Amino acid sequence: MANGTEGSSVTKLESRWIAFVTAVALLLGGWWLQNQYDTMLRIQQQLADFQRHVDDGYVRKDYLATVEARLGRIEDKLDALRDEKRTAPLSGR
Repeated sequence: MANGTEGSSVTKLESRWIAFVTAVALLLGGWWLQNQYDTMLRIQQQLADFQRHVDDGYVRKDYLATVEARLGRIEDKLDALRDEKRTAPLSGR
């Protein structure tokens, strides 16, 4: 009978250790998954901020193209005015 009670005592101790190890493993696994989730959210936010920054750059690039086109037209008009003055006869002499 003594052997029967010792076996159940060892079995109880073994099952408690298995439960303890499982609980620790689940705790560490849950902590790791939570860190992964938080990191993914932070990376998504950084990506959205970067995309916004890039989009702003494209908007500025398009704006500069418009300014460059307008300056080109003004330059052409100034060249035309200069050419007209060179070809116009002198009226005062």
